[in-house]
Amino acid sequence: NAPEEIRGVVVVPGEDFDYYDGADDLLAKIEYYLSHEKERQEIAHNGFLKMQTAHTYTKRLETMMEIAGF
Repeated sequence: NAPEEIRGVVVVPGEDFDYYDGADDLLAKIEYYLSHEKERQEIAHNGFLKMQTAHTYTKRLETMMEIAGF
């Protein structure tokens, strides 16, 4: 799974998040993750930690100041 960037954060499909390609794939992944609780929780936790550390008030303020030219 190749890393992707979401809002400036590098994430890995299947490790930090998952996606689907159409209704059939969505249903298959729902069934899969409902029967693989530990894996689902690990992916959710990994994604949460990445976003929590990357999107803080401090980092948002730094971005706003940079855009404003300070």
